[in-house]
Amino acid sequence: MNKYKLKDLIDTQFLQDFQDKFAKILDIAVVTVGVEGNPVVNPSNFSDFCKFMRSSSKGLHRCMCSDANGGLKAMMTDKPSIYYCHAGLTDIAAPIIVNGQYLGCVLCGQVMVNEFDYKEHIQLDKLSKELSVSAIQLNDYLKTIHTIEYQKLKDAADFLYLFANFIAKAGFANLVQQDLINEMKEKNKIRKIA
Repeated sequence: MNKYKLKDLIDTQFLQDFQDKFAKILDIAVVTVGVEGNPVVNPSNFSDFCKFMRSSSKGLHRCMCSDANGGLKAMMTDKPSIYYCHAGLTDIAAPIIVNGQYLGCVLCGQVMVNEFDYKEHIQLDKLSKELSVSAIQLNDYLKTIHTIEYQKLKDAADFLYLFANFIAKAGFANLVQQDLINEMKEKNKIRKIA
C-alpha cells in the first residue's frame, strides 16, 4: 500500500469538480491535501479573509501549520476534527485512510459557527501586528465570513470523511485489480516462452 499516493487512487478532475460543488453548496472553503500537506487539486471557494491572510508569508506559514495540526489530529483519531485555525476561524479536517495508511486529508471551513463565541479566538489587532497586514482590511474581510450552524458543519465533516474514504478505497481496489491483471499477463508471457 505504501507505494500509492492519493493522486494515484482518485480521479483528480472528478475530485476537483466534487470539491468545487461541495464548497459552493455549503459556502465553505475546501482543499484536499496529500500526506505532505500539499494540495492534490486546486483549493475551492477560499474566503477573502483567508486569501488575505495567506498573502503574508508569515500568515501563509501559520495557515499551513494550522492545517497540518488539524490534519494530524484527524489522522490520530481516525475521524473528522473540528478546530479553530490560528486566526480564530473554524476549520474541519477529515482524514483519508485506506487499509490503515494515512493518504491525506480533506480540509474545509474558513467559517464562523453560530453557536461558538469568537471573542477569545479572533484578535485582529494582534494578527495585524504579527503578520504586518492591515487590521482594517482584516476586519472588512472578517465581515464577509460565512456563518454556519454547528450541526451542519459537523454533518459536512462526516460526509466528507465518508465520501473521500469511499472514493479512495474504490480507487485502491481498482489499482490492486489492475496490478493483479498485469501480474497474470506477465505470468502468461513467461509460460508461453517456457
